[in-house]
Amino acid sequence: MKIEKVLGYDVVASDKEAFLHQVLEDLRAGNQKTVFAINPEKIVTAEENLLVKEMLHEADYLIPDGNGIVYASKKLGGGIRQTITGVDLAQDLCRLAGENHYSVFLYGAKEEVVKGAEEKLKEKYGPVIAGRMNGYEKDNEKIIRAINQSGAQILLVALGSPKQEVWMSRYRGRLEGVKILQGVGGSFDVFAGAVARAPKIFRKLRLEWLYRMIRQPSRIKRNVKLLDFMAMVRQAARKNKKA
Repeated sequence: MKIEKVLGYDVVASDKEAFLHQVLEDLRAGNQKTVFAINPEKIVTAEENLLVKEMLHEADYLIPDGNGIVYASKKLGGGIRQTITGVDLAQDLCRLAGENHYSVFLYGAKEEVVKGAEEKLKEKYGPVIAGRMNGYEKDNEKIIRAINQSGAQILLVALGSPKQEVWMSRYRGRLEGVKILQGVGGSFDVFAGAVARAPKIFRKLRLEWLYRMIRQPSRIKRNVKLLDFMAMVRQAARKNKKA
């Protein structure tokens, strides 16, 4: 599996199938790994928030969840040509679990959302969900106990960023059977059908961000960070040329 440095971060540069093969190897070997998504917004936020920067650097795998990462890689002479979105990867991990006799625990979101996600994932991939816990549960001892008692090897955490990354980094050592921990943001809403994904044409044209912004105008402020990200990429490109 290939890893590439993008603006100082080690990002998965292989395609999704190659990455899933690596994940399966980690599961079989019993290696515990965290999977965090990285995108332009998080990189800009990391410049302002030391905790976010630390979490990104501590991750075992950073997946390129955003076409901005593909753009930055190309601009800086790298080889990343495909995104690996968090929602797609989470679904593939459930499929992988079903095919290889592993199980998944869902933690995060509202109770009706995580319950709906569990039902939909079971319909699609069979009895792969070993348990669930909504994101409003505050007792971390109870959460950890439920995850451990479930026997799940894969944990999907939907608490939003950076809360989910902080939680995984802090408690991963106490999760006895879990080998793969992925932060999935709002993926449970998609699985449950509470939020629709962008139509295929938007995804094919790499404009899923635009669809989300049209549906949720409140995201405009978040997308302003793209301008800061573009400036960071241009600056890094200039440094590369001088070097």
